[in-house]
Amino acid sequence: MPLWPWPLLLALLPSLGIGAAWLAATAEGHLPACNPFVEGCTTISRTGRQGTAYYLFKIALGPTAGLYLVWAAVASHWARRRWQAPRSAGALFVLGLLTAAALAVYSAYLGSQGPHFAVYRRLGASTFFACAFLSQLLLYAAWVRHARKRGPAGDAGARRAFGSLVLLQLALGLVSLPLTAWAGPEMKDYWENVIEWWFAAALAAAYLPLAWAWRKERLQLPTG
Repeated sequence: MPLWPWPLLLALLPSLGIGAAWLAATAEGHLPACNPFVEGCTTISRTGRQGTAYYLFKIALGPTAGLYLVWAAVASHWARRRWQAPRSAGALFVLGLLTAAALAVYSAYLGSQGPHFAVYRRLGASTFFACAFLSQLLLYAAWVRHARKRGPAGDAGARRAFGSLVLLQLALGLVSLPLTAWAGPEMKDYWENVIEWWFAAALAAAYLPLAWAWRKERLQLPTG
């Protein structure tokens, strides 16, 4: 079974689902008609809390949580068999499971009312972003180590693209700390929202060069 469809689905399914939910919420008047990447007018969560967008959001994120369960096995397999990195493989597997569980919790409680549900949503979202980013960072580090040992390879372009998107996420995370701490009350939400949208976009886009590299290498997951 080829490996490359799994990162491709992780890039496309949540992106298309959240995009469709945002369009539906805007069309139905639940959100202002604005560009959240520039204007910071809404959070990602608010796109899927009401109307048609609620169902579109859940339809996208529920299966995505399941995809991350498969991702836990796929990423750890690649690290173990292709790069001979058993420690990285074990860490990738655990991070994949945590990412799937966190996204499932976030998706399940999205739209629920009450202070306790809000805590679950925030905890699920924070854990998801942290674990998904750490798994990509760990994967990139193992990829670079393998390239240094084996010399130039045909996947150098994909590796650089993947690394650039992972480092963009790191930069956004570091920049968010002073921006949200020093910004006044009027600008705090703006910076949090803008950074959240760009971070999520970079996280999803990073799976595309990975899918390209795996397809080019014709990597297979053993079925027996």
